[in-house]
Amino acid sequence: MGYHLVNMPKLLVIDDEPAILDMIKGHFEVRGYKVVTAGDGSEGLEAVKSEKPDLILLDLKMKKMDGDEFIRRAREEGVKTKIVVITGFQEGNLVKRVEQMGVDGILEKPASIVELQRMVERLIKE
Repeated sequence: MGYHLVNMPKLLVIDDEPAILDMIKGHFEVRGYKVVTAGDGSEGLEAVKSEKPDLILLDLKMKKMDGDEFIRRAREEGVKTKIVVITGFQEGNLVKRVEQMGVDGILEKPASIVELQRMVERLIKE
């Protein structure tokens, strides 16, 4: 097993838009990250258990299990993994609400992939 495989940060991206998943996955894989994707919160919960990611990138508005429910369930199950919420949903108390739920970063759509990369790199190093 190569040395580089051991130190590759693993991201879990949870979003119900395949185009977003593909874009984020492609961007980070080229930069040496291992990227696992899930199409909704329940898939995301399974992936957290099986993949043990270093960081979770989470869309809030999804049809099956939304981001709020994912965060609540993950934290109840003792998941300590850092979570970055990516949302296009503008809501006055959103930042306060998700911070109280225990997220580590919030990025509002349309966020640039460069902004996302900076946040990911900062959180992975912490």
